[in-house]
Amino acid sequence: TIQSTGNATDFGDLLATTMRATATSDATRGVIGGGLTPGENNVIQYITMASTGNSIDFGDLIGSNNHNFTATSNSISGVFAGGRTADGTGQNIIQYITIQSLGNATDFGDLTVARYSVGGLSNGTGGMN
Repeated sequence: TIQSTGNATDFGDLLATTMRATATSDATRGVIGGGLTPGENNVIQYITMASTGNSIDFGDLIGSNNHNFTATSNSISGVFAGGRTADGTGQNIIQYITIQSLGNATDFGDLTVARYSVGGLSNGTGGMN
């Protein structure tokens, strides 16, 4: 509970043990994308933040090199950008989802240069990575 201090409690489990994924949210749903499980994956999964429970399959990201990337959102859309490929180079893909509609990510455009291990932010209208 963000409004109070205290220790963490078990919320639930992801679909698989995952590292180097990224996450974004709206007011009710948290969305986790990609990561290493230990191999690269393109899975998007979500949780409903008001209730505990395991994550649920949302859809798929574009391609399979979806780790060490960033995400941001407004109240409607989530945007994933960049990432690291299997050979250690960055990628420039930007992809988006509609947070309250299950489905696969859609191509949104490209970053100006390939990047990985970056951060994202949004003011609710625009976003930067």
